[in-house]
Amino acid sequence: MATHPDTTRLLLRLCHDLKTSVRTIRAHAELLLRDTGTGPVTDLEQRLGFIAAGARNLDSLIDRLTAYSVALETPELPVQSIGMDVLVRGALARLEQLLRENGAEVSYDPLPRVRANSDRLIQLLEELVCNAVTHGGQAGARVHRK
Repeated sequence: MATHPDTTRLLLRLCHDLKTSVRTIRAHAELLLRDTGTGPVTDLEQRLGFIAAGARNLDSLIDRLTAYSVALETPELPVQSIGMDVLVRGALARLEQLLRENGAEVSYDPLPRVRANSDRLIQLLEELVCNAVTHGGQAGARVHRK
């Protein structure tokens, strides 16, 4: 799915500029949080925490937009028949640290074989699991696919 090179350059430049701004917001919010962390949590600390968390989320979204921009320039990739269980295990291996840090578990029933590009499908599975863990509420999320 190749696009015009100017489009990709624009997206990559935009991602870089956004990332720079978000990094500044996050760094200063985290510095203020660290400086105020001597006593009971105040309303200001709570709000700074929301700002820092929002900046971390934006940072993650920008990383994904950057990856998408690069993928736009990637030529069509070959497909092959592969078991989804192999792909799921690959995605979970890459997300091992995220799952451990969040106390999350992923389980699945037997999965079919599919015709796909394994790299792209693993990337998609990573995004789905990452979103489920990140936006699934409390730590210790359980994800199961029947």
